[in-house]
Amino acid sequence: GASSHIGGHIAHALIGSGYSVRAAVSNPISTRVTFLRDMGCELAAVPDLLADEGWAEAMAGCVGFVHVTSLTPSPFHTDAEEMIREAVKGTEVALRFAAEAGSVRRVVVTCTLA
Repeated sequence: GASSHIGGHIAHALIGSGYSVRAAVSNPISTRVTFLRDMGCELAAVPDLLADEGWAEAMAGCVGFVHVTSLTPSPFHTDAEEMIREAVKGTEVALRFAAEAGSVRRVVVTCTLA
């Protein structure tokens, strides 16, 4: 997500290009996302990528959506098919709320589990 290495660079590039950025993060008060707030991102709480909570608020008024996240597997959770199912479900949830927002005109979806 936005707090990842790639996501942080995307947020920085968008802000540098004049866009306002609202970053969906699991915990907006975590020190792990302070750098996003410091660069000017608005932080929206989406505690669970697979659930509906927080997505409507995160998408409200957005004109674009960049999805660069997936659940990170634990060392004990390495079933590839399950990881793919979760990645697809999380993307579908986010895309559903982007569509329901009614304002999102452009979407970029990319992800890595590296």
